[in-house]
Amino acid sequence: MPETAAIAGDPHAPQLDMSFLAQPAPIVQNGAIRLVYEMLITNFSRAAYVVDSIEAKAGRTQSKFADATLAAIIKHLGVPAQPTGADVRSIDAGRSVIVFSSSISARTKRPT
Repeated sequence: MPETAAIAGDPHAPQLDMSFLAQPAPIVQNGAIRLVYEMLITNFSRAAYVVDSIEAKAGRTQSKFADATLAAIIKHLGVPAQPTGADVRSIDAGRSVIVFSSSISARTKRPT
């Protein structure tokens, strides 16, 4: 427990690196334009972090992923280090995850 308290009081930003595998790509699907994201998150610290939520903005459109919705789009890289039933949103020290998500940015007419 003392380690948790020390981490909670740490004034430095979390040692996480977030990048995109490619620029978000617009696609048309079922009459809607979607932006597709593949975000890589790497934990460079010696402690695990839990991702509470991810927000994405595209123009006037905003998407937020949290809880079970967020857990469903996170994929851990490498050999699984977590026991079955562990919080999928947790990124262990030295580990990486990819977050696959999309947001609807506009409606289009269906092609005729």
